[in-house]
Amino acid sequence: MWFATGGKVARVFHSGDRGSHWTVANTPIISGEPSRGIFSIAFKSEKEGIVVGGDYKNPASARDNIATTLDGGITWKLEELKNSVYFSAVTYLERNQILACGPEGAKMKGIGGAKEWKDGGMRCNAVKHVFDRAYFQIFAGPGGAVSILESLYTDQLGPEGSQ
Repeated sequence: MWFATGGKVARVFHSGDRGSHWTVANTPIISGEPSRGIFSIAFKSEKEGIVVGGDYKNPASARDNIATTLDGGITWKLEELKNSVYFSAVTYLERNQILACGPEGAKMKGIGGAKEWKDGGMRCNAVKHVFDRAYFQIFAGPGGAVSILESLYTDQLGPEGSQ
């Protein structure tokens, strides 16, 4: 079980026993004001995860708003991202791809093996990646907009492309 916070301090909480015991990790995500912090968290595996956020009162002036972990949330490292925006949602897609989105736009990483973040084009407040005979991304956006995008991949090999 995972959740993240913002405001005064941007932290990630984890419980491996349904909430009986918790670990807490500070992150380098921007914080210090009620409108700043982590707004979404996703894990690809037990060890590899990502948090996104920023300052929703200043969405176009985002900085220090994406961090990743490779050790199960013990430590977090900022991702370099030029021309960033506030992100309210993040999900792992198939084939090592990541999508982060917010009301000002989206960024994607890992398309075609790319290591840098690219413009994703879509504005959204929430995103969900699901499998039902094919991969789909369901987006909820500004003004009540809902979009469904079907992936090119129709296998069940998961985010890595293998089981």
